[in-house]
Amino acid sequence: IAARAHVETERMHRLLRDLLDYARADETQPANVDLVELIEEAARTVRHQVSFRNRDVTLKITEVPPVRGEAPKLHQVLVRVSDDGEGVKPENLGKLFEPFFTTRPPGKGTGLGLAITHRIVEQHGGRIEVSSKPGVGTVITIRLPVAR
Repeated sequence: IAARAHVETERMHRLLRDLLDYARADETQPANVDLVELIEEAARTVRHQVSFRNRDVTLKITEVPPVRGEAPKLHQVLVRVSDDGEGVKPENLGKLFEPFFTTRPPGKGTGLGLAITHRIVEQHGGRIEVSSKPGVGTVITIRLPVAR
């Protein structure tokens, strides 16, 4: 029972954090951000998460110029991510960035992750492109303007 209570407490904490992140007012303090460093740090972070323990996280980073933005917000957003998972059904592609949209069972996702990502990218003057084939995988590409 104690282990289950811990799992549920963590789930509620994650949900509340996601809701607050989504609703939080923008307190912009932009600076030049080194994306290579940021991506490497983000990869180190996800490698330690339970959902990535049995996954191969590989980075292929080419020369990337700095962008103007907020590093803590951009840390939540990777520039291009691809997987060989089940892909996204065509009827769900248009809903991916809607708050609370999820195809996961109750308790397994809030449906806020991609909505938050989309908002952060837009706040930084960028855009997100999604390419997916059911049964093959998904590629999400994030384009951000280069710092001047």
